[in-house]
Amino acid sequence: MSVPAGIDRPLSIPEIVDRAVTITVRRWQTLAVIVLIQALPAALVTTFAPQYATIWTVVMLFVDPLLAAAVIVTATTPEMPSAGAALVSAARRYRSLFVAQLLTGLIALGAALIVGIPLVLLSGLIGAGFGAIGVSTFAAIAIAIVLPTPNLVIAIIDPIVMLENMTAGDAVGIAFRRARNAGWWRSWRLGLTYLAFDLLPTYALMAAGQQMARLAHLPIVNAVLDMLTSGITLGIGIVVATVISLEMRVRYDGSDLVAALQARDGPQLPVDTESVTT
Repeated sequence: MSVPAGIDRPLSIPEIVDRAVTITVRRWQTLAVIVLIQALPAALVTTFAPQYATIWTVVMLFVDPLLAAAVIVTATTPEMPSAGAALVSAARRYRSLFVAQLLTGLIALGAALIVGIPLVLLSGLIGAGFGAIGVSTFAAIAIAIVLPTPNLVIAIIDPIVMLENMTAGDAVGIAFRRARNAGWWRSWRLGLTYLAFDLLPTYALMAAGQQMARLAHLPIVNAVLDMLTSGITLGIGIVVATVISLEMRVRYDGSDLVAALQARDGPQLPVDTESVTT
């Protein structure tokens, strides 16, 4: 089965979304296993051992780069790999991916500081009238308006590290350069596209989970919503980021993806994959 992530021409944003959804649907089995590695233990901790939630969060700081890279591998190999094969391939780049996670955290912190104080103040003003859901919804809207471009840079760093055999530092520089070359308007739209499949559903599910758990007094509600959140952010969110990254690579740095990847130990991208065949 050839994969539509092998991009040999610039794509429109609707085509990027279509390509990402197609990959997710066609390769849902492997993606589901990878997602469950993160989601199932998180759900169990949330439901039965909330006192260990902080410990689990620290553990996932080390595991998340590997899982995200495994999703990237799943989305870009010519034949659908098993979850084990995807994780093994991802492990070869683990060090660079872990450093990339630290750098993206710093970028996110910098972006948050730029808008954080006004956002907190405004959230406080509307919080009394709308409650937790109102504040979460407002925060999601504000972030969607203000932060799509930094989120675009954050989104494409891991695919650059994994697919182009770059160090984390080089990947950050390339991500910023490609976002700059795209111009503010296209970067904003691409970032918003990524947020639509990643951050915004997460905010919505978190807000809904808090309200439902409060009304039903059932912690299992939060556990189920945590699993759905993981499926969105680690599953289709990473696939969307991968397709965006490859499209920007073709649009702004030429179409020689295969040549750029020959030094990499791992799955190679197909050149001509305009359609998905089985």
